[in-house]
Amino acid sequence: MNIFKITSPLADVSGRKINNSGEKLSWHSVPLSNDGSRAKVFDDIKLKQPLLGDIFVCMSKQADEYVNDRFVIEIKNKLGKVFGKEILDIKESNKNISGYFMNVSPEYRRKSFRMGELMRLASIMELLENNGNEIRIYSKDTAIYFHSKYKFKPAIIQFENRTKCLQSVASDKSKGFESLAHRAKALLAQIESAGKTYAEQVKLSQTANQIIKDYIDLALKTDKPEKMHPFNWGMDMVLTKEDILENKDFFNELFKKHGIDYSI
Repeated sequence: MNIFKITSPLADVSGRKINNSGEKLSWHSVPLSNDGSRAKVFDDIKLKQPLLGDIFVCMSKQADEYVNDRFVIEIKNKLGKVFGKEILDIKESNKNISGYFMNVSPEYRRKSFRMGELMRLASIMELLENNGNEIRIYSKDTAIYFHSKYKFKPAIIQFENRTKCLQSVASDKSKGFESLAHRAKALLAQIESAGKTYAEQVKLSQTANQIIKDYIDLALKTDKPEKMHPFNWGMDMVLTKEDILENKDFFNELFKKHGIDYSI
């Protein structure tokens, strides 16, 4: 592979290898702890963005005095301007990923830039290359449909979040959503009658996650689901390795579209 430096703050700061668009990716190993546990991290990826020109997808370990497994994925231009970033952990014990924060600068949130999609693909590569089993996130209400498009499913644990999300489903009076609204109302009644019995509430949460997933799946088939079928509360979501492999054709097409030489 042709390794080179570009004369810009990005290259000066990172001093890392750069994967040119369309070339086979290269990786390096980063320590997660003092006991020898390490994570596999992709070298900076240079891509051609139709509207912005050269952009770079970069991942680096984030300095944190409390944790050893925190990383940041950033999308930058050659001058080091950051368009978007995601903060995540690669767990030392099982290499699962916990995502804590994803943000794209407001002026670059247009669908044609697809910065969020690019960061999601980067985290999927990290999960697979480190042999993890799942990516877990907490999605704010306005981002639930975004994450769902990339095969994340509801994985709500906290009872309050479960109830709030079910209330959003139950209150939807749209044509074609009557059955799901009825199921949500019935489950809310069960939750109320079950009281504080923890084991029973956990079982009801599993049912709630399925109802909410069915609701999201149906909403995604409609126009502008974020506006027509909004949630008023955020939720925990999960993307498993199993679901990634099951939808590998979908993800491989996205890698190809962005010019990333990676396939599942």
